[in-house]
Amino acid sequence: MRLLFITDIHGHYDGMLQLFDSAQFEPAQDLLVVGGDMIDRGPDSGKVLKGYKLLQQMYPDNIKVLIGNHEQMMLDFYWKDDPMWKTYGGDESQASFEQVFANGALEDYLLWVDRLPMVYETEKYIFTHAGINPDFTLNEQTRDVLWMNRKEFSETVNVDALQRLTQGRIIAHGHTPGTAVKFDGLRLNCDLGSGVFPSRFAALALVDLTNDKYYRYSFQHNSVRLHDITWNVSSE
Repeated sequence: MRLLFITDIHGHYDGMLQLFDSAQFEPAQDLLVVGGDMIDRGPDSGKVLKGYKLLQQMYPDNIKVLIGNHEQMMLDFYWKDDPMWKTYGGDESQASFEQVFANGALEDYLLWVDRLPMVYETEKYIFTHAGINPDFTLNEQTRDVLWMNRKEFSETVNVDALQRLTQGRIIAHGHTPGTAVKFDGLRLNCDLGSGVFPSRFAALALVDLTNDKYYRYSFQHNSVRLHDITWNVSSE
């Protein structure tokens, strides 16, 4: 069984499928962790949500889906009339939802998203969307960590406290876009700028943590290439 991680898809369903095809992803055999921000900015947020909810129902032991800040903004928009979501790609998502979900069906997906955890743990890794606050246990993380930026998680965080909390495990996350899947000694950033960077730079990664590789989908070239994970480098 391979351990795979994908994050910050941002509605790019076709690119995601190309990654799965290239990696020969088998949901009955592989363990896939989805790091949140499945929606917004891209054209097919509805398809992405629908696909992962179905996969998780079919393979609950193998498909682990986490909530991201974009999912939280979506919930706040529909349930609390918070307009912030519309500023960060909500319009594109709503257009997709209208095509994918029949009348009333969206509410079931909102309820599913609201129940998604913020953290998933394995023996070697801790998965989260944006970061971890070492002032709280892993089971007590508050949803404001979904917005942790590079400075908060990489520069000003209490590293000693974070290491004690993680007990030597690697924190795999997204949210903060970079140019490659890189490890800084504690954190493995897997966000390659889907929905954020211009298309000539933007990419989407499916990270194979079992084999220390990642599949990189290029938006500019509409193609997938296999790369080595960059281990033991300083954070940018």
